[in-house]
Amino acid sequence: MLTNSDERSKRLTRRMKRRSLSRNGALLAYTSGEKVEIRDMASGTTRTISGLTPLAVRWSPVDDRLAVRGLRSIYTMNSLGTELRTLNADHADASDSSVDWSPDGTWLVVSIPEIGLLSRTTIVDAQSGLLLPLRLSAGQGISWAPN
Repeated sequence: MLTNSDERSKRLTRRMKRRSLSRNGALLAYTSGEKVEIRDMASGTTRTISGLTPLAVRWSPVDDRLAVRGLRSIYTMNSLGTELRTLNADHADASDSSVDWSPDGTWLVVSIPEIGLLSRTTIVDAQSGLLLPLRLSAGQGISWAPN
């Protein structure tokens, strides 16, 4: 049984996946409907990238690339919102998915909850798009260990 506290926690987690502050604090990326917005925190200017159906965003550890988890694909782009690269992970239902970078910024890990005790987790090479699927028990979550 879900309590109000559980439901609030889930909503907060979903909202946090939808925004990411760069490590140096200069840029804030967030989802806004069908768009990704990248705000320059010093000037207040915002760049808009349309057409990605974004579900989650995450800055790379070196702040030079942004990963966007779309409805059916993963995208990366530079901090200007250009040099868009599609890394196709083609997951059917990604409504509660997440994305994270490896500490060196060369890999992405994407997790999508499934019915039952498993989540579909895939490690993706950020350059080539090579997919390495994993199987994890629900509740384990995904994160990278420090080097």
